[in-house]
Amino acid sequence: MGLSRKNFDCLGSKNQSFFKRRVQSSYQKGWSHAEIVRLQFVLLGEVLPNLESMTIMGCDLVRSRRPVPSQRNPPKSREGPFTKVHTLLIHDIREEEHVSLAQLHLFPGLLRLSLRSTHLRTSTTCSLKHLRKLTIHDCSLDSNSDFTKLLQACPRLADLSVGDIFIGVSDRQALGINRVGNAIRESSPEIRQLRVDLKPRKDD
Repeated sequence: MGLSRKNFDCLGSKNQSFFKRRVQSSYQKGWSHAEIVRLQFVLLGEVLPNLESMTIMGCDLVRSRRPVPSQRNPPKSREGPFTKVHTLLIHDIREEEHVSLAQLHLFPGLLRLSLRSTHLRTSTTCSLKHLRKLTIHDCSLDSNSDFTKLLQACPRLADLSVGDIFIGVSDRQALGINRVGNAIRESSPEIRQLRVDLKPRKDD
């Protein structure tokens, strides 16, 4: 399934009406944007309980904007609704609409994850304990240690493909092969297949 901004055509008219009613009602109750984002994910998981593969491209459903004080308590965090999703592709989500590693708890059974042209933050983490295959190409991180944190969150990782990774957003510096190699050696003893395609750095 491909998921894009305000595009729920694949859900059918009945489910679209259900979405609109719930979201509009929540806005009227004073829910913040962050709470509405969470609600949309939960509702999507409820109307598509058998979803196994999902693509998120350049949309605001994973936005981590600072919550605005609302008139009610936000929804309590619980295990994600996408319990059957085993393949997730996240593409074209840059710094302002970044992806947080912690947000992936919405997909507790994830086996394959692809991150492309996306900014990833690891300030808070979750364990991707079932993940076996990770692809990360043309992505940016906040610091050199974030790549290590990502791998440490995937204890059963067996297949890793690494393309260009950059540190920072405005003054982007490429993550060198030495740092990538050290992170893999320290964090991913289960890896059986590895593909690396990085731009060379002068200090490598």
